[in-house]
Amino acid sequence: MTPLLWQLIYTSHATDAFSETELGAILAASHANNPPQGLTGILLYSDGRFIQVLEGARDAVEALYERIKADPRHEAVRRVITREVAQRDFADWSMGYRALTATDLVSHPQLLDFFAEQFSADGFGQAGSPARFLLMAFRDVA
Repeated sequence: MTPLLWQLIYTSHATDAFSETELGAILAASHANNPPQGLTGILLYSDGRFIQVLEGARDAVEALYERIKADPRHEAVRRVITREVAQRDFADWSMGYRALTATDLVSHPQLLDFFAEQFSADGFGQAGSPARFLLMAFRDVA
């Protein structure tokens, strides 16, 4: 039997606005560092806010999350969901990325729900899971 994977979704706020160059550097580091660790996922950024899905072996996902929490460029880092999954939602991406526009957020208001203190994973309808919802939203705005 294939071991289950760990999926973690977190949100955070940037301590300062990130430039496209800084975001590109984060993405380049993810593309270099994630494959050897067996990590995949997606990073969504809008107006100083991050939503990220990390997936892989539990130890690797949790270690990366701890590094992100300790990164002084992030504040208000909040674990939204952690769960075991049988398969990856982002298997082909060492780290997918999308800068979300105001129009994207109007089209997908549930994206903002991830930042709510009382976030609930209920109500994701056809998407089936919050990670699947993010994948579908990413596909729609890409």
